[in-house]
Amino acid sequence: ASAVALPHPEKVGAGHPKAVNRKAEGWGGEDAYFCTAAEDGTFALGVADGVYMWKEQGIDSGLFSRSLMTYARQAVIEGERDPVKVLRKADDGNERDGLKGSSTACVVLIDTVQGQLKSANVGDSGFLVIGRAQFGDQLAMKYHSPQQEHSFGCPYQLGHYDGADSPEDAMLMTVPVAAGDVVVLGSDGLWDNLSDEQVLEEVRASLAACEGASATAHRLAAAAFRHSLDRHSQTPYSLGASEAFDMVYSG
Repeated sequence: ASAVALPHPEKVGAGHPKAVNRKAEGWGGEDAYFCTAAEDGTFALGVADGVYMWKEQGIDSGLFSRSLMTYARQAVIEGERDPVKVLRKADDGNERDGLKGSSTACVVLIDTVQGQLKSANVGDSGFLVIGRAQFGDQLAMKYHSPQQEHSFGCPYQLGHYDGADSPEDAMLMTVPVAAGDVVVLGSDGLWDNLSDEQVLEEVRASLAACEGASATAHRLAAAAFRHSLDRHSQTPYSLGASEAFDMVYSG
């Protein structure tokens, strides 16, 4: 397993720190992630995307999302195996610390013994499961978690303010997984810019080149970044915006 956080260059230029990518935890901009493996065969992943607009009130949501993932990872290490309770313990930790801001969050727990993935998703982060097709060796998409939004561009989010969503509002999913499946977890920075088919193409290319998880993660991040800079690209976000606002939108 591997992960990569790639902040927008404008945020780095505005004084935000560059990305920190470690095996267990990392962050870039307002995005943060964690991954950890437990002795009982459970593998856990999480991603959180802090809401940038809090900056206008002098609040750094990057601190909120990073702390959320740190507490989530700790909950898994301490034995929690319910993804909603993992998010609850993380959210409670942020509240105890008095952290302000808000963030989407997705936590995935994979039971490698039972072959089962459980997840809790708040907002528009999410995951994609890729595996072998039922007939043949071709890789295919097996499952993509749905986004959770109040309206277009207004995802569910955990936060310090009245009216914020709670871990108990999370969308819960249980998905069978098998050896050799690929689980891609990402914030809207990935899903807004790459379609499922484009993610699948990058994963296929990475596996064909015998690349490891780190190279695959970097390949996906680079592809999403390229599409985000292309003002003429038809992306999942532009298609959604065109439908939501009844207009032609690109980029």
